[in-house]
Amino acid sequence: MTLFLISPTNIGASERVAVLLIYGAFFAYPLTAKVRSGDPGMRFITYRSPAARTLSILLIIQFIGISIATAYYTGSDLFSAYSNALSGANAYSEYQKHFAESAIAEASLGSKATYILLLSLAKLLTIFFIANFFLSAERNASTTAGLLLATAVYLGFGLARGTFFEVFELAVAYAFFWSMTSHTQALSGKIKGSKLYRFVLIAAPISLVFLFIANALRRYEDSTAFFSQCSPNFCYSGYGFPFAIDYPLYLLTVYFGNGAYFVSKLYEATILHGEWSYFLPLNSVLNSSGAEFGVRDFMCGTFVECRFVWTPEMVTIISIFGLAALPIINWLFYLAIKFERWVFRVPSIVKMMVLYLLVVFLLSLPVANFFLVSSSSIVSLAMLFGTLLLTGPKRQESARRA
Repeated sequence: MTLFLISPTNIGASERVAVLLIYGAFFAYPLTAKVRSGDPGMRFITYRSPAARTLSILLIIQFIGISIATAYYTGSDLFSAYSNALSGANAYSEYQKHFAESAIAEASLGSKATYILLLSLAKLLTIFFIANFFLSAERNASTTAGLLLATAVYLGFGLARGTFFEVFELAVAYAFFWSMTSHTQALSGKIKGSKLYRFVLIAAPISLVFLFIANALRRYEDSTAFFSQCSPNFCYSGYGFPFAIDYPLYLLTVYFGNGAYFVSKLYEATILHGEWSYFLPLNSVLNSSGAEFGVRDFMCGTFVECRFVWTPEMVTIISIFGLAALPIINWLFYLAIKFERWVFRVPSIVKMMVLYLLVVFLLSLPVANFFLVSSSSIVSLAMLFGTLLLTGPKRQESARRA
């Protein structure tokens, strides 16, 4: 939301105020409640990385899973993904073409189940390798190699699709698991003092920003179009700061700000054009034309230009529950805060992987439909919750005895 409010664009002040009011209603209470509750602190983590041999086996499994999923969803392979990225080929266009020609969207769930499970497993292993590096009590060559290789393999899937979602997931994962080390004294001094840790912390965000720009550039036949000063919904309008400061903010707004822009236009459609029917649960879903889901059906093409992920996740919840989405979203944040405090009381790497996926979902609520459209994210979360249900009671009991 902050990016949208300060964005150097021609978005009007009334639209920014509307977003501030709506997001305030949906998110202010749970976030302020978390601040008031304070940081509960985390018990010392005694987690140690698996042996190098085990990490190697897990890396092979991740590579196989990503390779098969890449071939199915894109018709390409990981090595071609990187070579095409270096040559500047438009991978997104090829991915869309293959997706349409193979009728993957129309394929039955049964025919896609194997590939969804493989991609979900590979995603879980990617998250594990990042968590393993940041949370392990020791830094060594195997934890570092696991982090870098798992990241490179997962990025290959994103490069093959020509999408930024995988980069977003990795950026959030790096930031999240780094922040987890600040909650425990056992990790803070030992890990944060290492030169390797500082190198990864500096190199990772720089690399991710570069990948975002490089991946976005590849969507245009003429790379100069990337620097066009207008997107489908708004245009660049600098504040007078140096172009090197203003324009990157605009580019980030094009990707992360369209969700807030959609919400501002939904407010306008409601107040100025009488679109109130979606306040009733399922009304926008049952009365849609079928071209789009729920609220998107009457919004897209009429009040706002829509792309695949340009609708915040909260709009999906509003489409289903109507005005009741307001207390429901507040309740979801409340449950997430309660879960976080439970994780902090008896921490484990599985619980923190669950917490990471919940953070991705919560970030998606005001930003874009990053989570609910990703079957691999939903299945990954279900797998982790299943693991907690199967192993949680014993480990919690042993933790209490310790």
